[in-house]
Amino acid sequence: MGYQWKDVRCDAKLAVDLMRKFARMAGTDALGHTCVEPNGPFIDLGMEMKFVDNNYSNILSHYFNEAEDVDTKPFYDPRNEKECPMLWKTMLSKEKLMAEVEDEYITQSLSWSIMTSAGHLRGVEQLLMDFLLEPELAQKVMKRTGRFIDDLVRTGLDFGCDAVYIADPSASGSPINADTFREFCTPYIKPVIEGWKKDYGAYVYLHVCGETEPVVEAFKEIKPPLFSFDYMTNLVEIKKVMNNEVVIAGNLNPMDVIWQGTPESVIEHAKDCIAKADGCSFYLATGCETPRDTPIENLQAMKTAVEKYDRYD
Repeated sequence: MGYQWKDVRCDAKLAVDLMRKFARMAGTDALGHTCVEPNGPFIDLGMEMKFVDNNYSNILSHYFNEAEDVDTKPFYDPRNEKECPMLWKTMLSKEKLMAEVEDEYITQSLSWSIMTSAGHLRGVEQLLMDFLLEPELAQKVMKRTGRFIDDLVRTGLDFGCDAVYIADPSASGSPINADTFREFCTPYIKPVIEGWKKDYGAYVYLHVCGETEPVVEAFKEIKPPLFSFDYMTNLVEIKKVMNNEVVIAGNLNPMDVIWQGTPESVIEHAKDCIAKADGCSFYLATGCETPRDTPIENLQAMKTAVEKYDRYD
């Protein structure tokens, strides 16, 4: 689109304009968060960040460094711009403007989900150690994180966003198993998903990176309306577990197919995904984050494949 990330990080008008143009070029069903800083919620907590010119930020420090921090360190009110000016510049002002000007595409309130957000706040390695050695402390971390996410997402929904997009790369089957998710994540993410639906009529698009087969049963139990999974996961197995009770989304290889492939190869791989998903509610998508430099023609080829090979009941 002719811009770098540094140009849109704090520019709501430019970011929303580019997101709307991109959605129409690519042929998506919803406005993606291509210009929203996903780590925005952590900047105003004083966590050290590395900002690069052409990608979103990296988090270099944590908030709950000591056990007592979990009880004593405060969170800001995301509705109060004076308490969290960078959150508004990098994320909320974009969601607000997006909800105000867009009436054709689905607009989404964005957040990392509970496991990933808790990992940012506590440190993933330390959080995993807490699960094993300090489970009561870990429960406090997850409970506070759940409230933090809930407040953040509700702020976007109050603006008028239609749906919620949450991503949880740290909750894959690589670092944790289903029982760990049930013990430490389910009690805090399930009620907020239900609350967003009850209070706003907002459905949730939940993406989990990595190998999700070991944890998919636990994700089914929290009943996200739409569950998105990575390219390395077996679509047929996910289909069996979800059993048409949850809409599934995926799982084109974002690197080999979407970024480095051709429109013809994208269509062939999409055709295979659609065939495997036959008989279930399925949303064709990339199997993880779409690489920044993906040719627009490859994304348009996904829509072509859906129009050619999918069917609607």
